[in-house]
Amino acid sequence: MSERVRRVAALVHREMARRIASELTDPRVALATVTAVKLSRDLRVATVYVRGGESDGGGGVVDALRGADKFLRREMARRLNLRVTPELRFHLDRTPERGARLARPIEDAVGWTVATGLLLLDQPAGITSNRALQNVRRLFANAKAGHCGTLDPLATGLLLLCFGKATKAAGRLTAMDKTYRATLTLGVTTDSFDADGTVTARREVAAGAAEVAAALGRFRGEILQVPPMFSALKRGGQPLYKLARRGISVPREPRRVTVRRLALLGVDGAMVKVELTVTSGFYVRSFAADLGEVLGCGAALSALRRTEVGPFTVAEAHTAAAIAALPAGRARESLLVKVGDG
Repeated sequence: MSERVRRVAALVHREMARRIASELTDPRVALATVTAVKLSRDLRVATVYVRGGESDGGGGVVDALRGADKFLRREMARRLNLRVTPELRFHLDRTPERGARLARPIEDAVGWTVATGLLLLDQPAGITSNRALQNVRRLFANAKAGHCGTLDPLATGLLLLCFGKATKAAGRLTAMDKTYRATLTLGVTTDSFDADGTVTARREVAAGAAEVAAALGRFRGEILQVPPMFSALKRGGQPLYKLARRGISVPREPRRVTVRRLALLGVDGAMVKVELTVTSGFYVRSFAADLGEVLGCGAALSALRRTEVGPFTVAEAHTAAAIAALPAGRARESLLVKVGDG
């Protein structure tokens, strides 16, 4: 390999790292690692080897990067000022020997300090958990990051973000019990089971505090819960929410979940406030809709705040604005909690 080819390959490697880290919001690239870039002698083809942290073995990250090919080439052309912008060919790096020798996280390729640990974020309403992750990841200049347990845009509260080697613990953290404070509106039903959806029915509310308290008894302990259509669960490789947006509803298998604690905090007319601690995989939106059916008037989730995940509480969490106000580097990294795999 000539010195020129080697130099351009290094530039492409660096640029791929930067753009993937700072520009792409597809959750499939959240744990992406560029392990190597090989450039053809004529500089017209760049083969980019990547690894992913997904359950599918990383294949999803390759699909995501191929989908972003035009954007990445355009950014390369604009930033590297090359005579010819090479064609990008993304491949999954499945070679253990090469992985051990060449694998380097994106942050190393860019020259960033690698932040490792768990960040407790207080997610605001109105954005997805992936957007919250991307916003904060830029504050730490860290490409290898992931979140543990999605919050809907309607919800606020504790979101666990893993950085660096701590991403190895993401599965264990996601599986922890979670505690929520929820507000339900009786008498209204929506297609998404929450206030962000389209109203599908309105009914008179006859239930009072006593009836609500009695109905809650059905939901304590181990129960079977049908996930909502507006969810990221997949059917035939396609997320259910995409089908739901096209007006398509498909049967969903009930899932066994456990409600460890369910307390009625108050009833004010049609507004019901509860606090509940549940196992992983529990949908508070589905609980709201199911409670409404038990009461005979329908219900939708109108507010939700996650207050605990395992031993972690929202009182310990930081807002993105508070993190951004700190100087980059050690001051921000001091907020990270060390976990067993980090």
